[in-house]
Amino acid sequence: MKYFFCLLPCLLSFLILFSCNSNAARANTTAKIGDFAPDFSLKDFAGNTVNLSAYKDKVVLLEFWAAWCPPCKASISALIKMQGRNNAKGSTLIGVSEFSQTYHVNYPVLKENTDIARQYTVRNIPVSFLIDKRGGIANANTGFTDDLNNEISPQIEKII
Repeated sequence: MKYFFCLLPCLLSFLILFSCNSNAARANTTAKIGDFAPDFSLKDFAGNTVNLSAYKDKVVLLEFWAAWCPPCKASISALIKMQGRNNAKGSTLIGVSEFSQTYHVNYPVLKENTDIARQYTVRNIPVSFLIDKRGGIANANTGFTDDLNNEISPQIEKII
């Protein structure tokens, strides 16, 4: 038992390092493009229930992230800018995370749920799924790059 507690920090470090991805893992998308996005009902941090189906007829960028993940934290400012620019055009961003109140985002963040992450086959974070107006997965992006805004915004523009 004593050895378990010595190994626990190493195990946690390993999980954090290899489940949180930067640019190197961008090609490792987790969803099948063309599939319909699984619908869900999750609570936001104010306790309101949010359904993905309520965003029908909108383009949705569904972003799975965590506050403890450095690439996820790095992507927040790009996502805030993206939401501000694209919301008026008929798209929205929805985050799914354990969330930290220290981040002031301009988009809904829903409480993390392992069942939903499993439905989307989330293996690495950050990962985003671009969902078109009919509910199909148009694209998936894993990881973060400094050029995130310029990579995802054209994808959104293409399907709006």
